[in-house]
This record gives sequence, structure tokens and C-alpha cells, in this order.
Amino acid sequence: MCYDTESAIQRNRVRWSLTTEGAVRFLRERKPDHFIVARGGKALFTGREFLEEHSEDEE
Repeated sequence: MCYDTESAIQRNRVRWSLTTEGAVRFLRERKPDHFIVARGGKALFTGREFLEEHSEDEE
């Protein structure tokens, strides 16, 4: 499953397509509150919510 991660703070329209594991790593290395996670163009989570939901799998 792939997710789009987009900067919400800067209203940056550039999107990165990442797997769940890739999105977790990406958000951990950055400030997760500055990103939203979407799939199919629809926002699903804030970056913080995504980490809370999916980072347990990584640990």
C-alpha cells in the first residue's frame, strides 16, 4: 500500500509516494505535525496520527 505525504504547513503541493514503512521512516526523520498522509488524493491522517497508528509495527 502506498501513501502520499504532503507538507501541510508550507502548503507544498509536492507529494512523495511511500510504502507504510517508508512513510514511518520519513515522518520520524522530520516534524510529523508538518505533514499529512493521503491515499488516492484523500487525506487520511496527520503525520503524528499516522505515526501513532503505524509505528508500533516498526518497533
